[in-house]
Amino acid sequence: MAGESIALNILKILLNTKGMLTQEIISELKKTRDLKVDPDASVSENLKKLQEKEIIERESTPKPGRGPDPKFTKLKTDYVGFKKVVEYIFNIKNQDVLHKYKKIFINSSYAKENINMDLVNGIENNLNNALEPAEKIEFNEREREKILNILQSSASAIHYAFIEPTLLLEWYIVENEQDILKFKQAFITRLLLRLGEDLLSDTTNTSKKFNFGIYVEFSDIERFPKIIIDDGKIESIFHHSFED
Repeated sequence: MAGESIALNILKILLNTKGMLTQEIISELKKTRDLKVDPDASVSENLKKLQEKEIIERESTPKPGRGPDPKFTKLKTDYVGFKKVVEYIFNIKNQDVLHKYKKIFINSSYAKENINMDLVNGIENNLNNALEPAEKIEFNEREREKILNILQSSASAIHYAFIEPTLLLEWYIVENEQDILKFKQAFITRLLLRLGEDLLSDTTNTSKKFNFGIYVEFSDIERFPKIIIDDGKIESIFHHSFED
C-alpha cells in the first residue's frame, strides 16, 4: 500500500536522526525515487498513524509569528517504544522488504544507541513478569554480555527476545536452579538461531565482527539429542566469538 510505503520511508529516515521537523521529513521523502504518493499530501496522516502506534513522539516547536507551531518528530527510545519499532518492522509482509528494513534497522544509529545493557535488563524483567517461579531468572555477567552481543548483531534475535520467550516459558517449569539453567540455555540458543538466520539473509550488523559456526556430533552413546554444557556454563552447540 502506498500509505505503508510512506510510513516505512519515514521510519527509515528517523532511524538515523535524533528527530526532524515535518517539513524536513517531507524534503527527505521527496528524494526517494520510487515513492508513488505526494509526500505533501500524505505525511501528516502517516505521522499520525505512527504516533497512534506509539512508535514516534511529536512535540511543537515554538516559532515567531502567527500560524501553528511546527512539529518535531522522533522515534521513541523507552523500552516499550523500542519494542513497538521492532514489532512494526517485523509486521512487514513482503519478505524482501522485511530483509531490507531488518538490515537498515540493525545498522542504524537508533539501534546502536538503544541496544545496550538496559535493554538486556528490560528483557530479563519481562521474562520474570511473565511467570511466578519460586526462583527468579537472573542472567550472570557473562550471559548478559553474550546476550548483548547477539542483540547488537541481529534484528531477528531482538524480535525473538521481545516476543517469543513467554511462549518458551510454557514449555519449561521454572522452579529451581536446574530449571533456570535449562531455560537460559534454551533462550540463548534460540537467540543464536535467529542470528544465524540473519547471517544467511545478509541482514546482520555490518560493523559487528563475529565468527559463527555450528557443531553437531552424532553418537550412539547418547539416547537423546542434547545441548552441550561446558563446566556448568551455557555453551550451546552454536560456537561463536565476537570482537569489537
